Amino acid sequence: MPNDGLRSPEDSVSLDWKAVATYLARHGMRLDDDPPPRQFAGGLANLNYLIFVDGKPAVLRRPPMGELPAGAYDMAREHRILSRLPNALPFLFTAIKIAAPLSVTTAFVSEYFGGTQDGLGYKITAAMTGSKYPLGWAYVGAACVLGLLFFAIANLLEYLAVPWLRRRDST
Repeated sequence: MPNDGLRSPEDSVSLDWKAVATYLARHGMRLDDDPPPRQFAGGLANLNYLIFVDGKPAVLRRPPMGELPAGAYDMAREHRILSRLPNALPFLFTAIKIAAPLSVTTAFVSEYFGGTQDGLGYKITAAMTGSKYPLGWAYVGAACVLGLLFFAIANLLEYLAVPWLRRRDST
């Protein structure tokens, strides 16, 4: 067989496939025996198998064989955490949308108090102290535009990364 990251059926750790088929049948699904289940190669802990259920590929995961420490390889806990991550993404992007413009403000303030000599914060200070007020206010306007640009980028990232939120808001 080609090197597709899967062990041959003979080299895979054997499971009770009849019991798996019975379990799936109780839930209205059929475990296909052609092609046979194959174990993914290279795994260090959980046993992962490529199986076909109702003609479609699926992955079956199970903890390693033998005695395990309490809580180790707890797939129910793993599922609980991973299934909740999508619900946390909107909060992450809210934080990014708050932090992005504030990071621009922080950069200008730090430049004002002696940071780099070629940033906008320094140029605002230099223009104002040199009585070049229109230029100074132009730099302030550029700083505002940069903060808005960071906010817009954060909004775009949220739009792309959380499409289900977009669908929910449109109803």
